[in-house]
Amino acid sequence: GTVETSHATGNVTGEENVGGLVGFHRGNIEASYATGEVSGRGSVGGLVGMSQSPTSTSTIVTSFATGDVEGDAAVGGLAGLLFDFDITDSYATGDVQINDTIILGGGGLVGIAEEGTIWRAYATGKVEGVEGAENLGGFISASNCEINYAYWDTTTSGMDEAIATDNTIGTGVQGLATEEFDDPGEFESWDFADIWTIGEAPDGEDRPIFQWQ
Repeated sequence: GTVETSHATGNVTGEENVGGLVGFHRGNIEASYATGEVSGRGSVGGLVGMSQSPTSTSTIVTSFATGDVEGDAAVGGLAGLLFDFDITDSYATGDVQINDTIILGGGGLVGIAEEGTIWRAYATGKVEGVEGAENLGGFISASNCEINYAYWDTTTSGMDEAIATDNTIGTGVQGLATEEFDDPGEFESWDFADIWTIGEAPDGEDRPIFQWQ
């Protein structure tokens, strides 16, 4: 199915596949967002907990999440665990907290990403874990997908690495300081004529936001 021009603002707490807007995702999400805090154990995301479809590619397009996210495994500011997916023109600004010393950690945009693509996305939230937590990335914890023209805030995330475990193909993820996010010239191949503009993002900084916001 398709979720379009929709939003959720409440806090969400659960166990597995927990998302601010959708828990288990199989379909398309477009021009939608979630602002509530999200907490769970595994596959926890600010917008989507888990996405997997055996028959087709699921998509997240021109959407965002701003709430803080915490969990034990596969935790991301936008999405927790993704298979067979496309993320295009999307972002997350919430902080990501890992509460267990586990192999699969957390990322500013996505926790674990497998067999998919990410185009033109960014993450700015602080990513941290309890002592001993492993595989934390400013953008993604573990990636086996294609990533193009993506960015993470090296200042606010507190992370030196975009991706903790990286099998990424494509042009990858670049780090920008907070003060660089207000310059469209830093965002290669992004559409500031029809999709993006620079304005006050939910975290209070001048960053790319959607024109429909």
